[in-house]
Amino acid sequence: MTEQLRVMVVMEDSLFERGVVQLLRQEPGIRVRVVRTDAAALDSLLVTFKPHASILNGGDATLRERILALSPSTVVVALSLERGVATFYQARSLAISSI
Repeated sequence: MTEQLRVMVVMEDSLFERGVVQLLRQEPGIRVRVVRTDAAALDSLLVTFKPHASILNGGDATLRERILALSPSTVVVALSLERGVATFYQARSLAISSI
């Protein structure tokens, strides 16, 4: 049995994040955990769940840096509906691509 992809979605309780979670939960092989932007809950989930990827709405640099500091191997994906851009961060490197 192959390992499932672990994805953490950091929510601000918007329709956008709920839609992302719903789509991800339909995919076999992906385990999804949702966390609010609360620092203690975020830290706890990073340590226990060990996500391969974290999805954020927008580019909150403080939140992104916190995730990368506690879980450097996690890929952080910051989605922006307004600009139609997904920005990927890992170990302080950056690549931008349009969605």
